[in-house]
Order: sequence, then structure tokens, then C-alpha cells
Amino acid sequence: MNRKHIYIAMAIAPFLAAGSYVATGFYVDKDAPPKALVQLERQGKCHLSSGDCHFYKHQLTLDLASDPHLTHVNLVSSHHLQGATFTIVVQGRESQRYIMQRHPDLMHWQADISSLHLSEKTTLPMTLRFSALQAGVYYLSEVSILP
Repeated sequence: MNRKHIYIAMAIAPFLAAGSYVATGFYVDKDAPPKALVQLERQGKCHLSSGDCHFYKHQLTLDLASDPHLTHVNLVSSHHLQGATFTIVVQGRESQRYIMQRHPDLMHWQADISSLHLSEKTTLPMTLRFSALQAGVYYLSEVSILP
């Protein structure tokens, strides 16, 4: 009698495993935050080495300011954000991910990058890939920066 149960369990186990795999994938995808693409508009030219760069879209402003030692990345939103990160892309290759630090009001975010670190990367145009999380929706954007 014990052997009959073992044979039945071994026959049913692959179907249970496949069913649970499909069900898990369905629920994980269902709970994933949606993504929205936001194209930030540039105000004027953006030459990081010679001045500041300003980008905006509706209630979102991204500013980059450079001095001899640091490049400051500031993000201002009219709504509370849950998080903000960015990477710098040169010729299709991403650098490390930078996590922006929040101010207590959750509307101002900041990160500082060594200007030496950026100048070592390249003299080619760069792309800043930016993502922010607000109310369960990821906002993604890319902006072009000239060194």
C-alpha cells in the first residue's frame, strides 16, 4: 500500500511543480509597479564642464551643477517620491548606479559625483538614465549631457 502512494506522488509532483511555477510568475508580475516614461526637456545647452544643466517636465526638475571637484545632481518634485536613482551611460555602457539622498520633505533629492570620476570616463557625450518611484509607479527618463 505504501508503494502505491509513492507512485501516485511521483506522478503528480511534476504537475504540481509546473502549476506552482506558473502561478508564482502570474502573481509576481501582477504586483510589479508599473513604469512610465517621462521625457525631460532641456533648458538651454548642457555642457557639464562649463556650467549647469537644467531639465524639467511638469512638476519634475533635474539640475546638474559642476565645480572643479564635484558634480551635484539635484532633483526637485512637487510630489513626494519614494526613491530616486541614476546611472551614467557612455557608448551604451552603464556605470555604477547612484542612489540619490532624500531631504526630509521627500521632494528634494541630491547626489554628488566626483568631477574627476566623470572626466576620467570620456570626452564623448554621456546619457544620464534616471528613475524615480512615486506612488508605486516608476518614472524613467534619459537626458544627454556633453562633457
